[in-house]
Amino acid sequence: MNSSALFYFLSFLITCFICYWMLLRKKKVCCALTEDDLKPFFEKLDLAREEKVRKHWLAILAFSSLYSVILFLNNDWTDHNHTGDSFNFFISLLKGLGMELPGTLITYYFAYKKRGTVWLLLQLITIPIAIVIFYFTTYPELTTSQLVFFVLDFFIEAYYWFCSLKLFKVNSERKHQKALAMKAKLEVNTSFLNMLVK
Repeated sequence: MNSSALFYFLSFLITCFICYWMLLRKKKVCCALTEDDLKPFFEKLDLAREEKVRKHWLAILAFSSLYSVILFLNNDWTDHNHTGDSFNFFISLLKGLGMELPGTLITYYFAYKKRGTVWLLLQLITIPIAIVIFYFTTYPELTTSQLVFFVLDFFIEAYYWFCSLKLFKVNSERKHQKALAMKAKLEVNTSFLNMLVK
């Protein structure tokens, strides 16, 4: 087994593990805050705007991931001069999905489902660095068709970065309100315990 086949196999296993972990794991019931505790704090958020940003980000994530697979197929077929062989196309498609799917699932889970900020911040830092490194190392070697795909990819990645920044702000606002709710609940509990002690 050569190293690229091993890479794709490991990528497939990681994808299977992530799917299993996300879909089949049991939900934790130990929430310290109830809906009633959070309601006054979440009323301060613009929920319609938040939902619009979240849906828009999810759509661009799906489009960007699909485009990355198409970009991989274009490069693979250009580099290896495949002719209408459907088996090689299917293998190339599986390779592209195997490389793109784990990152997309991780990003969806941490940024969208869990409304996290750490993963988004990591992406906001690494995407510009990766684009700069790519264009300095690979740009001179591109064919005309690859250049067209990569210029379009640049604009898609830039738009994805902008949407990720907006989602980061929305998720940060929600986390801030949740922290305020937790602080208020702790203050109430502390004052109640102080009354019992007296």
